[in-house]
Amino acid sequence: METPEQWKEEAEKLRLRAEAAEARLLDEQRQREKDKKASGPTDFRTFLSICHNNMYEHLTIQKDPTLAATGMFTNVDSKYYPLFLKP
Repeated sequence: METPEQWKEEAEKLRLRAEAAEARLLDEQRQREKDKKASGPTDFRTFLSICHNNMYEHLTIQKDPTLAATGMFTNVDSKYYPLFLKP
């Protein structure tokens, strides 16, 4: 037969298990909300900011022509390209 002390220990174990489960559920919910926000539509300014942070900041110019592919800049004559981007 179980004693009141064993009941208390069992109740404490169950309480701790329930708290851990609730914490996991809250973490999962926060993660789902974060993922939903991250995968939602992006406005143009945010898109440009992301492009700048993830691509442009990591570009470098190779100053040593012996290490560059051709040592020259790409010729853009007769090619279409944007002169600037409007927000």
